[in-house]
Amino acid sequence: LLDLQTASRGSVVTLQADIDCHGAESTSLFTNNEDRPFVGKFYGNGHTIKNLTINDPEEENVGLIGAAADTEITNLTLEGFTVIGYEDTGTLVGDLYNSFIENVHVRNTEVIVGEGGWGGGLVGYMHSEDTGFVYDASVTGTLESYESNNGGLIGFAGAEDGSLFIGKVFANVRVTVTESGSDNGGLL
Repeated sequence: LLDLQTASRGSVVTLQADIDCHGAESTSLFTNNEDRPFVGKFYGNGHTIKNLTINDPEEENVGLIGAAADTEITNLTLEGFTVIGYEDTGTLVGDLYNSFIENVHVRNTEVIVGEGGWGGGLVGYMHSEDTGFVYDASVTGTLESYESNNGGLIGFAGAEDGSLFIGKVFANVRVTVTESGSDNGGLL
């Protein structure tokens, strides 16, 4: 799985089998630099990646994919993840821009977000100037954050000049904020 760190702009990643990371610890597998996000396609082909810890407590844009733009992610299950980041932290993607997610499910995740806030069970921070799309997605687990803007599915979702479509989604996530904060919810 760590070979994914070498994926380049425009890459197509296609899972051919389930992957059990057996509790391995890593940082985000794709870039967590929003100025150089992962741009490409990630096809899960109905497979599961499980038992991975992503531990990057001093960084923003933390997740399996740290930052993604103009990206398509489909047919994937993530199970038994622990994701620790400072800000813009989600199990699948920390910072998601103008992208498409369909049929992605997260089970038994634990997301821990530092003082920066913006944590989500699926995506930490989702924004668009064109079109953003999340359809047929679900999350179960826990989310603990020090600060504001957290949700069981998506921490923050906003469209500046474009539009966002979020449909057929479900979250059963216990969201806990340890300091006073606002804009926290069970879904968004």
